[in-house]
Parts: sequence; C-alpha cells; structure tokens
Amino acid sequence: MLDIVQFGPADAREEIDPVMLTMLAVNRLGPATIRTATNGKALTVAVADERIARIFRAALDEMQKTRRTDRLVDVVVTAPEPA
Repeated sequence: MLDIVQFGPADAREEIDPVMLTMLAVNRLGPATIRTATNGKALTVAVADERIARIFRAALDEMQKTRRTDRLVDVVVTAPEPA
C-alpha cells in the first residue's frame, strides 16, 4: 500500500487532501492506463508538483506488477497553465 507520509521530511511536508489526490489520479492516470492498454503506445501524464509526481510514480510502480502496459505511462512535472 502506498503511504503518502513517506514523501519528504515531516517539517517540510504539507497534508495532501486524499480526496483531491484520488480525483487527480483517476482523472490523469485512469485514462492514460486505459489508452496504453488498448493501443500499446506510451503516454505522458503531466502534474504541477514533484510530490504528486512521486506519488503517481509509486502508484504506477505498484500497478505495473499486474498490468505491464502501465510501464508505458510516464509522469512529468510541468508548470500549471495560467487560468
């Protein structure tokens, strides 16, 4: 199981809203993993924060144990787009 507490020192760590993290994962990782499973092409998922990227990568590492196509998903950190 992924423990989000493991990412970063306690004094520098902000709480991550688990609902928001789940929504972000479903909205970003879900479609990417489905696409790679169906078409076999690599995809990149962009997030605005290195901490979220580490969590997503850890989740993908676990998911890759049962779905090899999840290895085709790469997570990168990009600056958020202006509103």
